[in-house]
This record gives sequence, structure tokens and C-alpha cells, in this order.
Amino acid sequence: MLGGCLSPSKREKTSSCPRAVATELINEPSEELEPTKEFAPNQAAYNEQLSQEAIQEWSKAIKAHPRCAENYRERGWEYSNAGEFESALEDLTRAIAIDPKSSDSFCKRAWVHISLEEYDASMRDSTKAIALDRSNSSAYEARANAYSSLGNETLAAKDREWLDKN
Repeated sequence: MLGGCLSPSKREKTSSCPRAVATELINEPSEELEPTKEFAPNQAAYNEQLSQEAIQEWSKAIKAHPRCAENYRERGWEYSNAGEFESALEDLTRAIAIDPKSSDSFCKRAWVHISLEEYDASMRDSTKAIALDRSNSSAYEARANAYSSLGNETLAAKDREWLDKN
């Protein structure tokens, strides 16, 4: 435990940083609508609203427990979902500073770097995530994307081969 973290939904001290309200908001079922061109903008607006609400909730959790890496990691990921990539990088970097052994934080930051077309940085972060957790399939996928974007299809194929086997 890193100084005790607060669940944004339960507002109680827990032994780890729970995925709280942000996850609950995203996993709430939306209306049963057929995905059509007319629906897509509404779904995008709905997703944006959920991300903004989640950002607010994670911000409250950070204020209550500023040494909880998961709170920064999850708010960073919500910033990324909202297209606020610089804010996402700041939070994910802070999460890594608090907990430098978090494969998930490095992996999520790798994906943000891909969104920003910073493929070398993505490759470094995804490689670090894999070093911390050899079973982190999302990190292999991020690294394969980074390798491919850098024109190294041989290494991209090795990571995709690992994904196919696992």
C-alpha cells in the first residue's frame, strides 16, 4: 500500500487504490441503440461526458490521497480518453514517479505516446512495462504498434507472434 488510497465512489480508506467511480461510470450500460452514423456523435458526446465525470472523481481522490499512484494513473487514462494527451502524460508520469514498478502505468503512457505519434517514447515505455510484467499483453500490443510505426516490421511481428501465442 502506498500511503492508503481513497475509493472515489466509496470515500473510504482501502488497502489499495480501487478502480471506483471512473470504472463504474464507463461500465454503466447506455441506452440500447443501434450504432449508426447518426448515433456515433451522440455516443462520442456520451463517452466524453463520462470521461470528464471520471476525471472529476479521480481529482477528488487525488486531493484526498496525493501519494496514490493508481489515482493518477486512472485519471491520466481518462484524460487520454478525453483526448487531453498532455494532461494524460503528466498524470501517468506522476504515477510512475510514485510507483516505478507499475507495469500498467508504463503501458498506459506508451499508448498515450502512440496517440501523440511519439513512437520511440512508446517503445521505451512498453518495453519497460514488459520488463516489469512479462504477461502484460497490452504492452506487447503497444510495442508492436510502435515498432510498426517506426518501420521495424520484424520486431513488430515478434511481439504480434507473442500475442498470438498468449
